[in-house]
Amino acid sequence: MVAPETPGNVATASEALAAARTGRLVRGVGSSLVARGVTSLVPLVLIPITLGYLGAETYGIWMALTSVTSMFLWADLGLGNTLMTRLTPLIVKGDWAEARDLVSAAYRVLGRVALVGMVAVAIASLLLPWDAILNAPDSEEPRWVAGVCLLAFVINIPLSLVHRLLFALQRVPASNGLQMGGSCLAVAAGGLAVIGDAAPVLVIALIVLAPVAVNALGTVVTLKGSGLVSSAALRDASSKGLITSGLRFVLIGVMTSLALNVDFLVVAHGTGVKDVALYSVVTRLFLALGLLVTVLNMPLWPANSEALVRGDLAWVRRSTGWMMLLSGGGVLLSGAVLVLAKDPILQILGAHDSTLSTTLPLGFVAMWTLLAITSPLFMVQNSVGHLGPQTIGWAAYLIVSVPAKVLVVHNIGSDWIPWTSLVVYAITVFPSAVIGLRGALRATGRRTRTFQGVGG
Repeated sequence: MVAPETPGNVATASEALAAARTGRLVRGVGSSLVARGVTSLVPLVLIPITLGYLGAETYGIWMALTSVTSMFLWADLGLGNTLMTRLTPLIVKGDWAEARDLVSAAYRVLGRVALVGMVAVAIASLLLPWDAILNAPDSEEPRWVAGVCLLAFVINIPLSLVHRLLFALQRVPASNGLQMGGSCLAVAAGGLAVIGDAAPVLVIALIVLAPVAVNALGTVVTLKGSGLVSSAALRDASSKGLITSGLRFVLIGVMTSLALNVDFLVVAHGTGVKDVALYSVVTRLFLALGLLVTVLNMPLWPANSEALVRGDLAWVRRSTGWMMLLSGGGVLLSGAVLVLAKDPILQILGAHDSTLSTTLPLGFVAMWTLLAITSPLFMVQNSVGHLGPQTIGWAAYLIVSVPAKVLVVHNIGSDWIPWTSLVVYAITVFPSAVIGLRGALRATGRRTRTFQGVGG
C-alpha cells in the first residue's frame, strides 16, 4: 500500500534531494581541486622528460604550437556550456527523448567542425611554410610537429564534450578522473617513448594524443551508460538552436578573454616592452587564483540547474551564499600565501626583481577575490541561460577598462593596472551579476515547479 502524500513526506523528500545535491557538489569541488593539482603538475613533470631529449628548438616549436591552440578554446562554438545549461533540466523532467536529441545534435555539429578542421590541418601542414612561421630551422620537422599538434586539437573538439556531458549529469568526479587519466597517460607515453628512443615527432604525438584517447574512451562509456545515444533522425532545428545559444556563451568568453588579457599591450604601449616581461611573469603566477575560481565554482552550475528545475530556490540562494564565502575566502587566503612567497618563487623562475613592489601582487589578489565572490552569481544565471545582464556587464567593462588602464599606466604606473580593473569591475560587471541573479531567480520561480517523486 502506497503511503499518502502529505506535506511532511514532501518536505522530507525535498530535504533528501537537497542533501544529495549538496553531497554531489562537495564531491565535485573536492575532486576538481585534486584534478587541477595533478593536471597542473604534468607540464612540469614533462619538462625534464622531454626538453633534453627533444632539444631546445623542437621543444620550442611544440610549445609555440600549444600556445596557438590555446587561443582557439572557443572552437566548440559554446556548445559545451549550452549542453550543461539545457541537458540537466531535461533529465530531471524525465524528457529522455529530447535529451538524446540534444546530445546527438551537439556531437553532430562538433563532429562536422572536427572534419572541417582535419581537412584544414592537412592543407595547412602541406602548404604553409612552418619553418618560417615558427622561425625554426629549415627542415620538415616543424611541419610534422604542427600537423600532429593541430590534428590532436581538432579531433579533441567533439571528444572533449564528454566533460560537459558529465557535468550536466552531475558526475563531476568522473570528468575529473578522465582529466587526470589523460594527463597521467601523457606522462607515461612520453616517458616510454623517450626510453625507447623514439623519433621526436612520435614522442610529441604520443603525449598530445594521450588525453584525446582517454576522452574517446570516456565518451563511449558515458554515452552507453547514460542511454543518451539517439538512433532517430536528428532535426536541423536542434542544431541551429544549439549553435545560437552556444554563440552567446562564445561572445561572453571572447569579451572576458579580451578584457583580462589586454594588459600586456597596455603595459608595452605605456612603459615599454621591457616591463612586459616582469609584468607577464607576475600575472601568470597569480593566474593560479583564476584557475582556483573556476575549479571551485564550475560544479555549482549543474547543481543549480537541477535545483531550479525542482523549484528549490532556497537551496540555490543558500548554496550561492556559501560558495561566495568559500570561493572568495579560498582565493584571498591562497593569494596571501602567493604574496608572501612571491620572491622565492620568482627567483626560481629566474624573474626576481628587487624593484617589484607589493602593489601589483596585492592588486591581483584583490581583483581575483572580487571575481571569486562574483562567480557563484554567474553560475546561477548560466544554469538557466540567463546571459543578457552579464553580456552587458562585460561589454561595459571592456569599453571602460581599456582607456582607464591606459591613463593609469601613463600617469601612475603599471603596478596599478589590477586595481583599475578592480574598480571598473565593481561598477560594471558586479552590479550586472547581482541584477542578473535576481532576474534569473524571478524568471525561474514563475515557470518551474517542484517535481515530486523524481529521484535525485
